[in-house]
Amino acid sequence: MDKDKFQCEKCGKEYALQEAVVCCDNCFPKWQPIVNIPNGEQELLLWDSRYGKPTIMIIFGSEGLRTSKRYTHWMPLPQQPEE
Repeated sequence: MDKDKFQCEKCGKEYALQEAVVCCDNCFPKWQPIVNIPNGEQELLLWDSRYGKPTIMIIFGSEGLRTSKRYTHWMPLPQQPEE
């Protein structure tokens, strides 16, 4: 592959490096507002506004997080690497 190209590992499409963000926006999870957090037990990445960085949490119920001032956004964890 050309050194000025990027191939998305998820969709397999090739992009010029400056276009890679377009692909990633379409293929990879994005931060969602905390008010849209899904219900149920799951592992999620939450944006911790107190520390200004993401944190991984196991969520058992999301009702209290929807009104959280500390956690402002969420997204699913990325797929684990293939070996």
